[in-house]
Amino acid sequence: MFISNRSLEWILNPRYRWLQHLIFWSIMYMPHLAAFTGLTQAPLPAKLIPLYLAVLSIDVLVVYFNLYILIPRFFLRSKFWGYILSTFGLLLVNATFSSSIQQFILTGKRVFNPDMATSIESFVLTFTLMMTAVGFNITKRFLISQARLKELETTSLKTELAFLKHQINPHFLFNSLNNIYVQSRTNSSDASESILQLSDLLRYQLYDCAKDRVKLSDEIDYLKNYLDIDRMRKNHAEVDFEVSGSPTNIQIAPYLFIPFVENALKHGITLNNETKIGIRFTIKPERILFEIENSKPEQPFNQNMKGGIGLANISRRLDLLYPGKYRLDIDNEKNVYKVKLGLTP
Repeated sequence: MFISNRSLEWILNPRYRWLQHLIFWSIMYMPHLAAFTGLTQAPLPAKLIPLYLAVLSIDVLVVYFNLYILIPRFFLRSKFWGYILSTFGLLLVNATFSSSIQQFILTGKRVFNPDMATSIESFVLTFTLMMTAVGFNITKRFLISQARLKELETTSLKTELAFLKHQINPHFLFNSLNNIYVQSRTNSSDASESILQLSDLLRYQLYDCAKDRVKLSDEIDYLKNYLDIDRMRKNHAEVDFEVSGSPTNIQIAPYLFIPFVENALKHGITLNNETKIGIRFTIKPERILFEIENSKPEQPFNQNMKGGIGLANISRRLDLLYPGKYRLDIDNEKNVYKVKLGLTP
């Protein structure tokens, strides 16, 4: 069943409830309304108008008693047999009472033993009317529950994505300030340049990355600036950064690649040997391939170094943002650590 958002909003909006009920009763009593207004070939005699008004009033009472009393008390509490027996009893009482009123209006006599055929006809008609109303009511309840569930899932998803994304900012800021601290002890001019670069990076984080999507070209520039800051601290790090294809007009989620770059810089540190890091973007309109690899020292620079939170949440973010549209391969070899991430933007 496919329902447009506008139609669904109209169905679920409580402001239109009275209009929905009016449309329902107008449709169900359309033949009688046509007879009342003389649109049919056999207009309704004036003396029968009280009869149909009485039948309509009884049907309204029975239907709404079922919708707002029996359904919440029995059906919605999974007391199905109680609901069936109560509904059946209500229909029997209605059929007897309705047929008695009909015969009274038609004959002018009070009848305590109404005609069986009239009672059966009233039972069937009211049953059809009631089940139609129940069907609409249950369908509406289902749509409301689905809408609330979707809203809850969307809210939870946005909250989780915001939490995962913002986890990266303190980690990045901590690393950058640590880099600048080291530079201030050795070369103040480099520290000043790093502060300017850090200012540009924070401006990018605060304004551009507040959006759900950013330009791939801006994200690549962000990585280059981050590497420039880190390179000033570790002059022995050799970084090969290659971009194949045009990142123009491609939008992606922010902070998808920085956790891998941070990981390569942190765990590729060596005491004596040169750290080698290779980063490659292969960009096509329908596919982005990000590859990064770093050399691994025989002995880590910091034996007590703990893993960053970036790699811990990147898979979760990919699952949420690109379900079924990405592939992440990690190859942890003896002397090199390789990551390959392919995704459809």
